[in-house]
Amino acid sequence: MLNVPGLPADLEEALWRAAEARLGAGRLRARTLAPAIAAVSRRYTTEREGLGAGGGGADQLAARLLFFGPSDAPKVQVPLGELAAAGALPAARPLRVLDVGAGTGAMSLGLLAYLRGAGIVAEVALTALDGDGAAL
Repeated sequence: MLNVPGLPADLEEALWRAAEARLGAGRLRARTLAPAIAAVSRRYTTEREGLGAGGGGADQLAARLLFFGPSDAPKVQVPLGELAAAGALPAARPLRVLDVGAGTGAMSLGLLAYLRGAGIVAEVALTALDGDGAAL
């Protein structure tokens, strides 16, 4: 685990368990994960033309799920805090969320972490959509 600030440990643990169940423990070892993280980083920065070509295989999916997802999840907390301060978070339960372009679900995880951290315990009905079925 990475122990990412802003992401509850139990959510991160759930990610690792899901990744192991879906991708196998071998893809989660540092010797496999580290080069995949580097490859995804290159795709996100200097090789962006390859982004629309799919997820880059199972090793890169593991990197997206276990490194980039937890690192990106806290980014949604600032706009959520602004919405809460403005009284714009819906009070209806369950909270219905549509995550379009969800990828591996980083923003959805960030939302769950925010709700928990803010003491907003709500049932969340989440629909995640993405063109990369493996990421979902």
